[in-house]
Amino acid sequence: MLVFCKNDNTREKAKDILDLFAYASKHVNYEIIDPDVHPSEAKKYAIERYGQAVLVGNGKQQRIEAVSEQNLDSAILKLKMSGKKTIYFTMGHGERDIEDNNKDGLATLKNALESDNYRVEKLILMREKSVPLDAGLVAVIGPKKQFLPEEIKELDEYIKQGGNLFVALDPMEDTGLEGLLSEYGVVLGNDMIIDKFSRILGGDYLIPVVSEYGDVDALRGFRYATFFPTARSLSIKKTLPKGIEIKWLARTSSQSWAETDLDRLERQGKAQLDKKDKKGPVDIGLFLKKKLDTKGGGYARLIVFGDSDFLSNTYIMTSGNEDLAMNCMNMLLGERELVVIKKKKANHLTPLTPYQASLMFWVPVVAIPCVILFIGISVFLVRRRA
Repeated sequence: MLVFCKNDNTREKAKDILDLFAYASKHVNYEIIDPDVHPSEAKKYAIERYGQAVLVGNGKQQRIEAVSEQNLDSAILKLKMSGKKTIYFTMGHGERDIEDNNKDGLATLKNALESDNYRVEKLILMREKSVPLDAGLVAVIGPKKQFLPEEIKELDEYIKQGGNLFVALDPMEDTGLEGLLSEYGVVLGNDMIIDKFSRILGGDYLIPVVSEYGDVDALRGFRYATFFPTARSLSIKKTLPKGIEIKWLARTSSQSWAETDLDRLERQGKAQLDKKDKKGPVDIGLFLKKKLDTKGGGYARLIVFGDSDFLSNTYIMTSGNEDLAMNCMNMLLGERELVVIKKKKANHLTPLTPYQASLMFWVPVVAIPCVILFIGISVFLVRRRA
């Protein structure tokens, strides 16, 4: 590690952090260089300002803008990655757009993936004869229109050849992918999940809160709540095709259910747990592995979610949504070392339960002022009598 900074407080702070990394691993060495004293070194590594650092290893370089634990962790992991993998997002069916910075877009997710050293591209299947050979992962996020039979065949062939597929499908949308997923043992519910305890600071019941996660690499030790606005249920077929294993990834609480009377919900905004509804906990995310029939063996892997809103610019920074998405994609791509619980950014919001929200209102707004008023009146009366 080469850190370029002056002999000031920044240097001391950087040294404290670097000492921790050097202590943790004998493979970590660092040098702090004053770019004013050694301008040739700064020029060699294209240093533009004080505080920048360059990590060198595994025949590669990674530059960071400032020394911090998170920046160093990310840079070290990138150095250890075998190569730059490509994630393709399908387009042409009303999917969420990776270039869209508006509330429904995926620009925030794209930036997060690129910061983990992935190449992110769009894929229009109808223009291709097959999924590109360099596809490490294909993502289908929130399509509104049906895929053509030829496009579904391309995705099926991609899976059979050991591809990785990440699918997020919203309720009340017929995409044509239902049959393909059913062939692999995943059933999409024609319903919408209702969660009585999902009211987030004045929200409604259509944002299920998830705090239960399955026993998979991506989510071991995952303790953040995640939120899925307008989600559908997923279920596993009782009899699975040969060579397929499915595990649940995320499920809602026992107080939720999958509402099947969508007409009443849409027209009247009302929902009631009936016999035909699926009582919670309800699976909202599934992980699937298919053993390949080829001589080389191996597996194809799929992750399916019954919602795409949680990936949008509006919701991805809410609580653990970003970590959930990134960990799942990293797991599909085989990057186990990137499957981590990242430090929460300052703008991550932690939604409150109705009880907590009520407490925050009554204590500072009502209780404390009343106590102060009572004390003031008591003091006034005592002095008046005196």
